[in-house]
Amino acid sequence: MAVGWIEDEEEAADRTPAELASLIVGNALDELQDSVSESSKEPWPALSKTTMAPVNVRTDGVSIFFWYGISEATPVIGFAPIALRDLARS
Repeated sequence: MAVGWIEDEEEAADRTPAELASLIVGNALDELQDSVSESSKEPWPALSKTTMAPVNVRTDGVSIFFWYGISEATPVIGFAPIALRDLARS
């Protein structure tokens, strides 16, 4: 899923909670990457000396999977999945 923020309430209403949570995670990773790269003046995390690893996020409807890198199988930085049930309101 492409990273991007939804400001249109109608567009948000057409998304599942899993999709909205994925967008939030992706945007958080994107903001972190921007902050570190701008302060260090280096691509972070680096895919090469001049290229930042892309942010990637996907959901299977049960969990959100997210990483920096081209491939989920070989991420530059990977993270443990977040179970959507852990994000549910109680």
